[in-house]
Amino acid sequence: REDAAAGDRKLTLLASKAQELRYDPSLPVLGNPNGEVTVVEFFDYKCPFCRQFHPQLAGFLERNPNVRFVLQDLAILGPESVLASRAALAVWQSDKAHFAKFHDAMMRYPGRFDENAVLRIAADVGIDKDGLMLDMQDPKLDRRLADVRGLAVTVGISGTPGFVIGDVVVPGYIDAAQAEQLVQQARQKCTTCGTRTGG
Repeated sequence: REDAAAGDRKLTLLASKAQELRYDPSLPVLGNPNGEVTVVEFFDYKCPFCRQFHPQLAGFLERNPNVRFVLQDLAILGPESVLASRAALAVWQSDKAHFAKFHDAMMRYPGRFDENAVLRIAADVGIDKDGLMLDMQDPKLDRRLADVRGLAVTVGISGTPGFVIGDVVVPGYIDAAQAEQLVQQARQKCTTCGTRTGG
């Protein structure tokens, strides 16, 4: 009974956080923006396991054309992570058309993230680096990153990667095949997904 009660509390919590977890318009989205199933990944640009999942993402989205893939920037691995996430969120805010290429290039970049590296990556994918430098100063970005850290703790994710797929919270690495199984479950039933409002 205790396990069942804990499970019910978890589902109630996920349902109450559906909007900020899945549908907040400030969150970067890959895949189908109107997809019927939303996969949420809490990730860090410096996280080796996030980088292990990333090369599988294009194939996963191709096989699952009705999936919205939401990125929650959980920048917990130091100042480089914060800088990378600030840049990515700034790109999403001002230049959504280039976001997917920028995200991909950042996830594949083998070196250290400093401002010069991030701006060079941005320029390589067609983003105005001077505009990006200005956009990265927006104090809303710091609030966004703080909100994501709080949300992760609330739903039971303490590291990266972490996933929320349907009614399931995965506090660690899974591969694309495991993610697809959870998408199939969510497609059949999701009691916590809520209804999208705005954005």
